[in-house]
Amino acid sequence: MDDFKYMFRNPVWLGCFIFFVLMLMPFPEAWSRNKEKGEYPTDPYILATTYNWELDGISCDDDCSNSAILNELKSEYLGHVAACPLDWVGHVNTTVITLWDDTKWWCLDTMAEEYQEWFWHARTNQWVRVVDFSYRQVSQFPYNQWLIDGYTLQWRPVSEFFNMFETE
Repeated sequence: MDDFKYMFRNPVWLGCFIFFVLMLMPFPEAWSRNKEKGEYPTDPYILATTYNWELDGISCDDDCSNSAILNELKSEYLGHVAACPLDWVGHVNTTVITLWDDTKWWCLDTMAEEYQEWFWHARTNQWVRVVDFSYRQVSQFPYNQWLIDGYTLQWRPVSEFFNMFETE
């Protein structure tokens, strides 16, 4: 016990201890962006990214053959499916994102990790939601890296998604 008291009397050790404790503390600006405190915006921008499961990728399973909802990813689904935040995705009903140009994207996939759902956008100084839109020609996706605010969200039956392809 005497050794423990000595450590706090030694100015070098005490300085190292205080430095270590301060490094473990989050910076004050991080406190204001704490998800658990409910301080994310309620109507955030979407940061649009794009992917094509036929090209594989880091977010896929072994062979990119399925998504969070779909047991089989078909080529004709490209341009209609989005990887969305987990709270936007459901198995029976799911979120449909309608952009200002009236394109509809069905949230039938999720981001690879939960931490990827929110992104601190330094230029606008706010949190944004990340949505990964599927697109055949990834390099030609018109909204890649855009901040989108002209969108609506609807909770719709997943069966409607499959009905779109049965009638074609």
